[in-house]
Amino acid sequence: MKFFLVILFSVLHVTLHAQTESRSNKILFHGYKFEQTNYSESNCVFAKMRKDTMKEFINSYDTVCSHVKFSDLTVSGPNSAVADAINSKMKSMSLIYGEESYNSPQLFCSGIADTYAKDGFIEWEGGIYFGDTFKTFCSLEYAYSEYTGGAHSNYYVKDIIFNTMNGDEITMNDVIGVAHQSVVKKMLYNKFVRTFGKDALLIEINKPEEFPFPESCFTINKDGIHFGYNQYEITYYCHGAPEFNFSFREIHPYLTPWFKQFVVAPPKAAATKTKQKANSSKRR
Repeated sequence: MKFFLVILFSVLHVTLHAQTESRSNKILFHGYKFEQTNYSESNCVFAKMRKDTMKEFINSYDTVCSHVKFSDLTVSGPNSAVADAINSKMKSMSLIYGEESYNSPQLFCSGIADTYAKDGFIEWEGGIYFGDTFKTFCSLEYAYSEYTGGAHSNYYVKDIIFNTMNGDEITMNDVIGVAHQSVVKKMLYNKFVRTFGKDALLIEINKPEEFPFPESCFTINKDGIHFGYNQYEITYYCHGAPEFNFSFREIHPYLTPWFKQFVVAPPKAAATKTKQKANSSKRR
């Protein structure tokens, strides 16, 4: 009987409080290996005793278990200094936006799940992911979604662009000339108004040139440059997370000389044709 109870307790413990780690996904980019490892933790220890009292908060949820999933990303490659620089920045980003004072993904998952399970519940999923690429540049994204009851979940995204040639972080000022940034902000404002209307703007600005660049979402790929805003950053929740895209042709005049070396300049044929037409009209 004692042996049976020990087995039963072990089964219940695994069922109510379990942590898993899945196999890694690997992405190769310019000789570097980006390896994704997924961790998860569930805590249902207190769920059943609170199930009846929390029905009004959990809607269709069968239990009030806490579930946490974290996807970690590490990089290795031919230049260890570059890999170390990228790993260090990813770890810093994770500590700031997710793992806080926890020292590992495992401790993060168990710490969050166990903490919320005592008084409520949480559905949390996030991690660091390999994102957009362009030439030798790659975007790494920290993103998460959490739900602890209420009308909707909350989510957050943070992007960092690295140059795998040297491990340097690429910022907005590296890509868009400081002298031209007010023009690009006006372009962003016009795209926002065309998409959502002036009344959808959640922030106060006196003129279009004051429209803000995104706080955290800025990426580059073969199609151009992408600006993304988190929920509530510039507009109401019903509009989601706005994203505005510019082709290289559209934004080329405002790029820095350094970044222009990576981009094919747009053809001048259209401008030449317009000039010729204007000259022809004058002769008439």
